[in-house]
Amino acid sequence: MIFKAIILCCIFFYFSFNSSASLSKHTSLNKSITLNLSSRSYENREYYFELIKLALEKDGYQVTINDLGISNTLRQKKNLNDGKVSLILRLKTPLRDKNFTKVNIGLTKGLIAQRVLLIRKHDQYIFNNIKNKQDLNDNNLVAAFGESWFDIAVWQHNNLPYIELLGDRQKIYTMLASGKRNIDYFSRGINEIMSESQRHPSLNIEQNLLICYKNDIYIYVKKDNHQLAEILEKAMIKADNSGLLDQLITKYWGNLKQELQLDTRTKITLDMPN
Repeated sequence: MIFKAIILCCIFFYFSFNSSASLSKHTSLNKSITLNLSSRSYENREYYFELIKLALEKDGYQVTINDLGISNTLRQKKNLNDGKVSLILRLKTPLRDKNFTKVNIGLTKGLIAQRVLLIRKHDQYIFNNIKNKQDLNDNNLVAAFGESWFDIAVWQHNNLPYIELLGDRQKIYTMLASGKRNIDYFSRGINEIMSESQRHPSLNIEQNLLICYKNDIYIYVKKDNHQLAEILEKAMIKADNSGLLDQLITKYWGNLKQELQLDTRTKITLDMPN
């Protein structure tokens, strides 16, 4: 009897061990994820890619990212719908919310919607007396934006002059610096402007204004890809609650409040379009 009991125990532990190993292997396979990512420019792509990767890893996933390089807006949208890229990163708009599935966690904590201006060298005096959006309008100061940018709807809604430029956004910097296209400023998120000003020494950071509206960068996935949206939203909520989001913001953008002297700037709040 003792011998039979020992045999039965051995059999029990054998199957228990192998069942546990099989479950672990199965779980590991289920917790692997591969993302095909591209971006519209090299600006801040490392921040977004690292945030997505670390958030998923901290939620227990083995993450593989295939970097597909740079694509323009239309190409990215087509590739998302065709399943060639896994997600896109965009400011929230009603149309995007309708056409895609949004992961409902802002990725910059609103920094992208706090705007500071790139202007021509020696043009600071033009902006020194601007105190509100009416002053921007009265002085006929013209903004430049890329094709179909969300900012266009905001500037339009607030009756502010702007020009929409088609094609590569890099030409906006050149056109602004040249002074030949009736462009007076290029509005940039405070998390973008430091690095961009270094890459474009022909332009200066305007010193007095902080233009704000309510928005953020969000992850959008294909309309019917609810599983990926749920995985990403769960991971991003944990990233926010754990402080990972704040850590990466500091890592990539430093102390923007101090560097851009945000407390001393004149804040102009823009109304949001419906």
